[in-house]
Amino acid sequence: SGACLDQIVRSMKQYPGCDAACQGWVCSSLAKWARNSYHREIIVKNGGLDIILRAMSRYPEDASVQIQACRALGNLCYECEENANALYELGFVAKILNALDKCYAIADVHSKGYYALLMAF
Repeated sequence: SGACLDQIVRSMKQYPGCDAACQGWVCSSLAKWARNSYHREIIVKNGGLDIILRAMSRYPEDASVQIQACRALGNLCYECEENANALYELGFVAKILNALDKCYAIADVHSKGYYALLMAF
């Protein structure tokens, strides 16, 4: 599964312009893989943090992208201060706040956004 994950992350870096459905699927997949430390390391090493944040910026009003991206960011920060610090440096708090603002009526965006912030603290 490490090789598959590695390939998905590299493909997203090579083809960053895919649509919202594709970006949401990638963020959802990264969120699932980020549930363990081995995969978290692969994701971060291959630029997964940038991929997730870029998806949030590219589709700020797409609730599915925002939900899955916040889930992925929260999972990447779980018990990993290094990832949380890297995300702070990349400005992830502003991305989360923007998601909460743009998708203010979607409760799941709020719950996943708060989850990501909580895991980073």
